[in-house]
Amino acid sequence: MRQQLLTDKLKHELISFLADSSGAERKKWIEYIVNHNILLTDLVDILYRDYKTAMKFSWIVGSLCELDSKRVFPVVNQIFDSRDKIKIPNFERTIAKIFYLVEIPQEIEGEAVTLMFNWLLDPKIIVSTKNYSLFALYNLTEKYADLKVELKEVIEDQLDKNSNDFKKRATKILQKL
Repeated sequence: MRQQLLTDKLKHELISFLADSSGAERKKWIEYIVNHNILLTDLVDILYRDYKTAMKFSWIVGSLCELDSKRVFPVVNQIFDSRDKIKIPNFERTIAKIFYLVEIPQEIEGEAVTLMFNWLLDPKIIVSTKNYSLFALYNLTEKYADLKVELKEVIEDQLDKNSNDFKKRATKILQKL
């Protein structure tokens, strides 16, 4: 009970601070979350808040993927399942980053793979989402060798349809395939 009250207080403080936060201030919150072993399961619904708060919290989640991916894993399914309810532009970038840096839970792997291939093929999807999808799919080729053929075909098809940044990263992946 006491722990829940502390978590609720922390969550309230984080919500009231996020909308107008700077990068340096968010970094302090990220460090606090990691150093005090705060569970993301207690905070993840911040992604359903107003646009500015949700956006900046998604940046915290992205940073946590890089710093402490095990902390993010317990909320991957929840974030994935509610992706259509989260009203952040280009939120698929956050999901692709999570898939690349954290892990894709087995129960959503098939749907996640399909979605990432769709993102690679969609001309309206931003290049950073495509890049994270590319890296996540490449990581999965170690587990599922048959993905190599499909990934290679999609990369070859998309090389001239995307930015130089994508082309550079995709070419490196092609060489590894």
